[in-house]
Amino acid sequence: MNSLTQDESKLLGSPQAISALAESDSATLLVISDSHGAYQNLFFILNECAGRCDALVFCGDGISDMLSLLEHAADEERFSEIIPPVVGFVEGNNDADIYPMKNPAWNADHSLDYHVQIKIPLTQTFKVCGHTVFVTHGHRHSLYTGTESLCMAAQKHHAGIALYGHSHVALAEQTGTVLALNPGSCSRPRAAQPPCYALLSLKKNSDVYDYTFYAIRAEGSRPFIPDHRGWERW
Repeated sequence: MNSLTQDESKLLGSPQAISALAESDSATLLVISDSHGAYQNLFFILNECAGRCDALVFCGDGISDMLSLLEHAADEERFSEIIPPVVGFVEGNNDADIYPMKNPAWNADHSLDYHVQIKIPLTQTFKVCGHTVFVTHGHRHSLYTGTESLCMAAQKHHAGIALYGHSHVALAEQTGTVLALNPGSCSRPRAAQPPCYALLSLKKNSDVYDYTFYAIRAEGSRPFIPDHRGWERW
């Protein structure tokens, strides 16, 4: 990761990296949610996906885990190489809206403040390959009755993709013009699913989105197709 600077949109990344993501011909997003203290699971996923992703999107409930990961990256150059150049995140119902984080520039200049304040937005909207992506945790969108409210919020932001968490159930479904994708929980899954995450690939001038869910296994994550038969049981 070449910069931990937070821009006006609350993304982390250099202006060049954020612009490149918006204008690239193709890109892959690593989508993770609901770590709930399982820092090691995030570390495991990022090690697996090192060099394969253009951005990391965290959909809430585990922001402290995310920032611990980024602080580690600021202190270790080798570790920083597994962090994608752009990072986006949103506030979950178990997160705060502001977190202190070690200033990555402090290592080079001790006259600077040791901590910086990272602001955590309730929603995040950004461009990938010309597509608008909307991110929110989902706890304000009545997810247990469906994704209609979520997709309406995405449409208000002119987004064709809505990434969310909260339910701890991996799911991808098309509602009108919006693809709603939940990567599941990387630590506390529900509906008899495994801990998991998702990779979402986009191409410029194409509304065909390629996504794969991965079940986290000690021997290496494997693609899986979410089974929603357990939805009504939890």
